[in-house]
Amino acid sequence: MTNPSNSWRIKPPEIALTEQLSFHQGKGLPLDVGRIQGFYDDRQPFVQINLLIPAGTWFESQYGAAQMMVSLLKSGTSNHSGETLNALIEETGGNITIQRGTYYIHIIVQGLNHSIEILLDLLFDMLRESIFDESELSKRVTILSNKLRRLHQQPEYRASKEISKLLYGESHPYGRSLDIQHLEEIKMQDIREHANQWLSWNSDCIGTIVGCYNRSMIDHLSKGLSRLTKHLSSSIPEHEAIAYHAKKIVTQRQDSTQHAIRLAHPTISAHHEDAYGLRFLNNVLGGFFGSRLMSNIREDKGYTYGIQSSLHQLKYGNSLIIGTEVAHQYTEATLQEIFHEIQRLQNELIKEGEWRMMQNYYNGLILRTVNSAFSVAKTYRRLTALGIPLDSIHKDLEVSLSLNPTKVRELARKHIDIDQLSQVIIA
Repeated sequence: MTNPSNSWRIKPPEIALTEQLSFHQGKGLPLDVGRIQGFYDDRQPFVQINLLIPAGTWFESQYGAAQMMVSLLKSGTSNHSGETLNALIEETGGNITIQRGTYYIHIIVQGLNHSIEILLDLLFDMLRESIFDESELSKRVTILSNKLRRLHQQPEYRASKEISKLLYGESHPYGRSLDIQHLEEIKMQDIREHANQWLSWNSDCIGTIVGCYNRSMIDHLSKGLSRLTKHLSSSIPEHEAIAYHAKKIVTQRQDSTQHAIRLAHPTISAHHEDAYGLRFLNNVLGGFFGSRLMSNIREDKGYTYGIQSSLHQLKYGNSLIIGTEVAHQYTEATLQEIFHEIQRLQNELIKEGEWRMMQNYYNGLILRTVNSAFSVAKTYRRLTALGIPLDSIHKDLEVSLSLNPTKVRELARKHIDIDQLSQVIIA
């Protein structure tokens, strides 16, 4: 017999979709050049600063220059050796991370309030006074070459490389990848020229400061960025993607028992009117653990530990990519099930129970993009890099609530084309 007082443990609460968003969109901080958006949150004495500087592989005149520049920025300046730099950073309890992207390099400075200005001084010393030592370059080339050799042993790495080449062409920044040959050819002069030409704070840069920041930190940041500002003598390089045609690449290896599978074709940009609905559709197809592909190919068939679809919406290119790794005897069956799930979305309406789950999950996904000052700042950077305003999140929610199974079926028919999917199968 059920105890009435414990009935709440048996009956789950009803789920209500959030229909309106309320979040702080930040405050633009006054800078002479570039953009810094502040997102204040005083619950912890912690601050994170993110800077996006257009100096990634898109801007290289020599393959690998951006990667090696980023790798060498912590290796020593005219004021501090690499060992001293890293020791000074460690003493603050904070961190400075510099990541190379295709278009931007991404700089992250984070720490407790009292350490931020010290960390900023060290960062600007790296950005303005790095010596790019020749002996350090040789060490980094050796380390990265060994890493690339290990990666080339992994089918999933090689499959991702090949699908990018098929989408954009191997000479395009989105399609090319760093190889050992590029590392052996790179000269210190290439790295210095790349840094001198592109490593500056300018009107195309994007920045955020999040947490319990104060006026002194902002002034310190502004002063450092102003010293990093210089007139760009070159225009942004243009790269034309190849004319896309669907292809299939299969490589076999006798001792391999697993295949990495990648399927992809170009798709619409984040600015397209169907982009919001397409993100919802991708979620249904393979965007989370309860998606169609996971439910069928992992949970039902047991062909793989994981399979996913994703939308790669970039500044100058967009694609839909499906990826998984399976035992070689399941390769063809997995491909057929992927095509089957796409066709189901194009031919059948999603049933009510599944539709409710998908809407609930996607609703929560949108909420997570703005549920804290740090998540709003991350969303701001992502959207601003694509030229999209932050308040488009409201449109994302509005469209997701207005969708219905018929509309999603129309989107699947319109934006997923099995015949146009390139296939890469790597052993």
